Order: sequence, then structure tokens, then C-alpha cells
Amino acid sequence: MAELIGGAFLSSFFPLVFARLASKDFKDLFHKRLVKELTMTLNCINQLLEDAETKQYKKPLVKNWLDDVKHEIYEVDQLLDEIALEQRKSKAKRFFSTLTNPFESRIKGLLVKLNNLAEKKDWLELTESYDGAVGLQFSKIIPTASLVDESSICGRKGEKEEIINYVLSTNDNGKQVSVISIVGLGGMGKTTLAQLVYNDQRIEKRFDLRAWVHVPKSFDVVGLTKTILRSFESSADGEDLNPLICQLQKTLTGKKFLLVLDDLWKGNIEKCWEQLLLALNRGSSESKIVVTTRETQVASFMQSDHQVPLQQLEEKYCLKLFVKHAFQGKNEVEYLELESIGKKILDKCGGLPLAVKIMGNLLQRKFSRDQWEKILETDLWCLSEGDSNINPVLRLSYHNLPSNMKRCFTYCSIFPKGYEFEKNTLINLWKAEELADEIGNLKLLRYLDLTDTKIKSLPDSISELYNLETLILEGTDIKKMPKKIGRLNHLQTLSHFVVAEKRGCDIKELGSPLLKEVSIVRCSKLKRAPLPQHLPSLQKLKIDVCEMLEISIPKGDSMIELDLRRCDRILVNELPTSLKKFVLRENRYAEFSEEQTLVNCTILERCNSSSLPFSLHLFTNLHSLSLYDFPQLESFPVGGLPSNLETLQIENCPKLIGSREEWGLFQLNSLNQFLISDHEFENVESFPEENLLPPNLEVLWLFNCSKLRIMNYKGFLHLNSLHTLDIENCPSLESLPEEGLPSSLSNLLIEECPIIREKYKKEGGERWHTIRHIPKVYIDDIEQHK
Repeated sequence: MAELIGGAFLSSFFPLVFARLASKDFKDLFHKRLVKELTMTLNCINQLLEDAETKQYKKPLVKNWLDDVKHEIYEVDQLLDEIALEQRKSKAKRFFSTLTNPFESRIKGLLVKLNNLAEKKDWLELTESYDGAVGLQFSKIIPTASLVDESSICGRKGEKEEIINYVLSTNDNGKQVSVISIVGLGGMGKTTLAQLVYNDQRIEKRFDLRAWVHVPKSFDVVGLTKTILRSFESSADGEDLNPLICQLQKTLTGKKFLLVLDDLWKGNIEKCWEQLLLALNRGSSESKIVVTTRETQVASFMQSDHQVPLQQLEEKYCLKLFVKHAFQGKNEVEYLELESIGKKILDKCGGLPLAVKIMGNLLQRKFSRDQWEKILETDLWCLSEGDSNINPVLRLSYHNLPSNMKRCFTYCSIFPKGYEFEKNTLINLWKAEELADEIGNLKLLRYLDLTDTKIKSLPDSISELYNLETLILEGTDIKKMPKKIGRLNHLQTLSHFVVAEKRGCDIKELGSPLLKEVSIVRCSKLKRAPLPQHLPSLQKLKIDVCEMLEISIPKGDSMIELDLRRCDRILVNELPTSLKKFVLRENRYAEFSEEQTLVNCTILERCNSSSLPFSLHLFTNLHSLSLYDFPQLESFPVGGLPSNLETLQIENCPKLIGSREEWGLFQLNSLNQFLISDHEFENVESFPEENLLPPNLEVLWLFNCSKLRIMNYKGFLHLNSLHTLDIENCPSLESLPEEGLPSSLSNLLIEECPIIREKYKKEGGERWHTIRHIPKVYIDDIEQHK
């Protein structure tokens, strides 16, 4: 960083000096000619800084010149401070104008030194930049979303498929949860690759739970555990570690989950990995953890089962990525003129995707051949990273920052490496040095994320951020919303809206016509709070811990996700017909005023109730149905299950499972995945009954069926498409079908079934011969064919 300070901080410091010299208070104290001469000399030096900043790396004399300039500019600034202080003390500005000015001789002395420095430009071969040394023009930085646009990615398809294949594979390492590490240099594309895997449809369908967690370089184990819990959409209250670990265990027990830990460092994971692993190992043996890291030591420490070392991007993909960014907005003629230079510049990026993208974005704003050649021929390329510890592409990008961003960035160099400082403290230091504007001037701010900060209230002035589109407040202790938040007419996402019991923002303030996503939380005393009906863009609505709430869901054709949790007395009058995902969890007395028909709904999750308020067969597009904890539910509503259902998950619904032969599963030709989990499993001697399951079933899970004794051969006879059978925690199960399992079966997983474990294991198992034809057999996470 030190070499940046000599020029970069100066180029950002000059505007402040010019502003003070141009003030009326200063001009009134000195002769007009002296002020003009000082300003012109400083301006001349300022015009040399851009060239000097670049040449200092190759020419030590230029670096010495920059050091001298820095010293004299600081002297000027200190003198200006002294003058301002003396003015305030004297309270008589005419004192300096009527008598001999005590500061005039010092200014003249500084002027002589500055003139000498300016005259060295020819000797040092420095050229002036008449655009000033404030950096080249740039476009505004747009905050990126957590998802990835696959169409914008070039290459990495091989690595993506390699990771997906491993993530989808069954566990054959003898461990509970497998770890896959993506290892590579910074900017190599590790996070992007992990995002591609995470958002692949095959991954989405395979796992019950998915979570993406970015791990900060400095964190505490409590904060990380809470972040993981929230990512799994589970509650994360309190600051004690033990209850949080227990909650994580409860959330993951028996679940097939995918957890991505992005940007791990050795120092930050060693201190908590063992504690986290105890909870993570409660998940299904098919669960996977994907890690991205720069350090191979991290992959080794976490005992990764599979490593994917990322290499430089192939030349053809580098070119494709470069063209996508550098030639955006340029016509075909410009492309032909600049293509040859672009390829030479591309060679200097070393196959680093981030470097290619940064360089492409930098050149996209330059339209002349001369500008491109200037970038190609700059001395900054000639330095290896070892010369300055800064990647040449990133250094180039830095040198093209505008001065207002440079001066804040370079100020951080006063802190030693590894020093931790508070955000607000740094902002106050910037303000004290007049390096940053007040936050009130951030009227163009579009994205504000305050997740897991200690903030307890929002200022009313936030309503002045008229361009704000996203406001994320998860994990904060905010008890009420500021007044007039409804003025944020461009707001699209609000992750945490709290209605105060007494004073504060009313729920009626939610009236932004662009609002797409909102979460209303912890309104325990709220009884009647009709949501604004004019929310034409609302797509996702989540209401959590509003025990007494009676609501009317906003009408419209855009609502696609509705999530109601811990709303014990909720009364829903009407549901949008456009819903595609509907979640009801821990709602004891939820009521619906009329029959609901959601023809577009594809995912339905519901728990803690004695009945279903819907005629499910009317959900013509429903492909996934999950029911949890219905101890009193005896049967499905009249009409049965939807005809297009693909996945059915039933957990802890003992009376409902008792009527399973009345469900009509055999007629559901589209059903390919079925999960059943119930500790009671009343009056079951064998399972499945003949012609109970549909012939197209591909995956069957049996979890926590403590009373199940026998697997019925006749129930498997027609299952010619079944490829995976997963039996876990069925301690009373005595045998698999004597006549064998379907020939189509390719994966058999048995876990925590002590009786059949001994009978069917390869070494010494008396029934091993009945299952040895199955390609992959795992008993308590040990592959039997090895």
C-alpha cells in the first residue's frame, strides 16, 4: 500500500486544498497575485500526478519527487489550518490586511519550493494530464445479487459438472457428511462456480434444505452459527452457543442438506469447526458441504473428500468474457479496430477471470485506440505482484478510481496489517479529515444491508434515501420502523418490517408500488393490520411471530410465495391464485374463511394443524407437498391428492399414515419421490402394502419408523423404476423382502437399523447374497462393495 500513498493520496488531497485557497476568507488575507501564483503552481503539480503515479514504480527518482510533493502539500495544509485557527481567535479579519501578514512570508517560502518541484517535470519526463489527476471517468457500481446469472459466465462447465456429480453421489467415505473444497487464487472464480452449482435445478430437487453462508474473515462462532441457522430458515435467537448448536442439530436431524461455506480461511474456521460438525453430522448421510477457499490448508483441515483446484481460465473463454465486458455498447467497426489490442491486453491478465472482467469493464468506458494503447503500454504491467503485493490489473483499476474514492481508500493505509477497526469509527475519521461527505448525501443509495449489526433503531432520515431499492435488516434488534418509510417509493425488497406496539410506522406505510419482497416479523400484539391492497409488484410475503394477526393478503397477479410462521390465530380471507409456493409452519389455529383453489401452486408445506383447509386435488400444478406434525389429521380432504404431484413428504402424522391405503397413491403416475417418517407407525406389520405405491416411483425414503418390522415383497413387485431406497433409524426392522428387491434398484442405504445391519453386511451377513446385485450398497455409511 505504501507506494500508493505517494501519488494516489495526493491526487485525492488536492481538491480539498484548492477549495480552501478559493474561499473568500483566504483570498481576503493575501495579495491577489500571490494567491493566483500559488494556485497555478499547485495546479501544475496536480496535472503531473497521474503520470507520476504510474512511473514511480519503475523510476525511483519519480517516487522521490512524489515524496517531496507530499511533504510540501502537507506543509501547505498545515499552514492553512493555522491561518483558519488564528482567524477564529482574533475575530478580526482586517488584522491581517492592515498590518504585515505574519503568514505571507511562509507562503512565499512554500511557493519557492513548489515552483522548484514543478520545474523538474522535463528532467523527470513527466507529462501533464489536462483532465486532472482525479482518475478517469467511470460508471456507477451496481450492487450484485446473491444469485448468479449463468448466461454471463464463460467456461467452468467441466468443473461445474464435476462438483455436481460429486454432490449428487452417495456417501462412500465412511463419514456422515461429505466435504467438497473449491480451491484457487483470489479472483479465480470460486464463488461464481459454487453459485452455479448451488442454483442448478438438479441440486434444488435433490436436497431438503439448502443454505449459502459467506464466512467473514473475522467472526465469532455464535455469529456464524446464527447465520447458518437463518440460512436454513430456522430461528436464531440469543447469544449463548449451546442452545444455538442444539437448534442447528434439531433443524438438520434426518434432513438431506447442502451447505455452502464461501471464502473460508484457516484462521477463522479452526476455532469452531468441531462444534459445528457435531450439529452438521445430524443430517442425512447424503448431505454435502461445499467450501470455497484460497488455502489448501483449509481443505486439508476440513478433511475434504474431494478437492477441485481451479486453474487459469482457458484462452477462448477469457476472450469471450473480455469481449462481453469490453465491447458492450461498441459497434462492429470499433470492435475490429480494437480487437488486436484487446487480445494483447488480455494476455497480461494471466487467465484470471476477475482480472479479465475488471480490465474489460475499464476498457468498456474508453472508445479510442490511443486510450487502449496507453493501457497496454503502461509500466504498471511490468511489475510482478512481488514488487508491490498488488495484482497489476487491480492496480490499474485502482489508479482509474475517481479522487473521492481514492482518498477514502488510501486513508486506510495508516492502519497496520490485520488491524480491526469499527465501521463508524472509520467513517468519523474520514469526516474529521474532510475526506467523506455526510451520510445524508447518499441520496443515490440503492442497496443497504444491515444484517447482524447491533443497530436497534433506524433514523427517520432514512426516508430521504429516495432511490433505495433493497433494505435488509435480518438479525437486528430493531423494534419499530421509522416514520415516513412509506416515502421510499422505489423500495423493492424489505426483509424485516416491525410494527411497534405503541408509536412508530404503521403497517399501512407499506405502499410502494415497486415492492416485490417483504417480511413482517415479531408483531406479537398486532391483531388487525390489513396490508395495503395496492401492492401490484409484490411477489414474496413472509409473516413470522405475529400470534394474534388477522390479515387479508394483497390481491394481485404477481404474488408467487407466501410464508406464514408462528401466527397462532391467523385468519386468511383469500389467497392469490398466482401463488406457486405456500408455507404454513407452527400455526396452531390457522383458519381460512373459504375454500382455496391455487391452480398455480407448485410447493405446499404445512405443519401443526388438525386439518387441511384445501381440497388438494384442485391444486392442479402442485408438484411438491410436505406435511409436518399433524398428530390429529386422519385423512386428506375429499378429492384426494393432486394428479400432478411429484414429491410427497409426510412426517409425524401418525393417524394420517394409518389411512395410507385410502390416499390413492397408486393412481399418481407423476409421483416419483416419497418420504415417510413417523416414530409411531401404528399397527404396521409390513410395508409397503401391495399396490400402495405408484409404479413410476423412483425414490423411497423411510425415516424414524421405530415400529416397522418387515418390508413387504409384494409391495415392491411393480416398482420397476425404483432406483433409490433409503432406510434410516428403523431399529425394529427385521428383514428386507426375502424374494429380493427390484432389479432397477441402484442405491440402497441402510443406517441405524441394528438388526438388518448384521444380516445384510458383506462381511459375514447371512442375507448379503440377496442384495449384492445392487451396484451401491451403504450400511451405516460404509460402502459394502469395496
